[in-house]
Amino acid sequence: DRDRMTVPAASEAIRAGVRGAEMTTIGPAGHMGPIQRPDDLAVAVRAFLDRHHPAAAGGRAATVLG
Repeated sequence: DRDRMTVPAASEAIRAGVRGAEMTTIGPAGHMGPIQRPDDLAVAVRAFLDRHHPAAAGGRAATVLG
C-alpha cells in the first residue's frame, strides 16, 4: 500500500491484463512487501491457491505456505 515504484493503479493495470489474476494489497509495506510482510503474503497466496487450486491445499502449497 506504500509502494512508490509500482503504485496501486499500475498494479491494477497489470492485474487487469492477466486473465484470472487477483490483486491483494498487503500493508503497511512498500515495494519489498514480500520481505517486509512475508506472513501476510503467505496468507494471501494460500487463500488464492485454496480458491483456484483446491487440490494444492493438501499438497506442496500447504507445506510451503503452512
